[in-house]
Amino acid sequence: YLVIIGEAFTVLTSSLGDGSVYDGGPVSDGPLHYSLLALLLLVAFTAVCLTPLSLLRSMDALQCTSAVGMGCLFFTVAVVALTPPPPDAAAAEPLPAAIFSAEALLSLPTLAFCFSSQSLFPPALETLHQPATYAYMHRVVDTTMYVTLALHLLVGLVGSLAYGSAVRPNVLDSLPQTSVVLAARLAVVLAFASTFPMLVFLCRRHVGAIRA
Repeated sequence: YLVIIGEAFTVLTSSLGDGSVYDGGPVSDGPLHYSLLALLLLVAFTAVCLTPLSLLRSMDALQCTSAVGMGCLFFTVAVVALTPPPPDAAAAEPLPAAIFSAEALLSLPTLAFCFSSQSLFPPALETLHQPATYAYMHRVVDTTMYVTLALHLLVGLVGSLAYGSAVRPNVLDSLPQTSVVLAARLAVVLAFASTFPMLVFLCRRHVGAIRA
């Protein structure tokens, strides 16, 4: 949450000016991870947007925000897949089709994290009004995992084919920093904003069950 949303706000504020207020930088006791303005935006965004969504009584009310989050993710993937790379990207050394080394293991924790949310589906579906039958949950989980895998592969393949060894860990950093790419960063923020209230809701539900 802090890495994705905080970085997006820092990129946004750094386009407005220079100095620690806009883009972080060195201070007397060490470098700032976020600019001061980005930190204020992060606090305001959490208080104004995420907190009210996290205090809802029913998860049914989050269906609209979840639909918005899915739309934001598809928009971001489309930006990555359709934005042409800058001219100097063609000079980058192409990546091999497969790398079998210790460095390849660094991607496994990220993949495991992305696909480890299956345990959230049963309690999440139980809170909805639609009957959470086993077949229904199985269909939802399978569909979600297949769509997630397709989106990950699309972003990874497009990034490596377009930029080769010059691709950045965050592929949005490799793209030309246009207004469309900035909109994609904000779309990622909105997508995360639609996810965390759901996690908080399930946490509240489990705490209530323990107290009862």
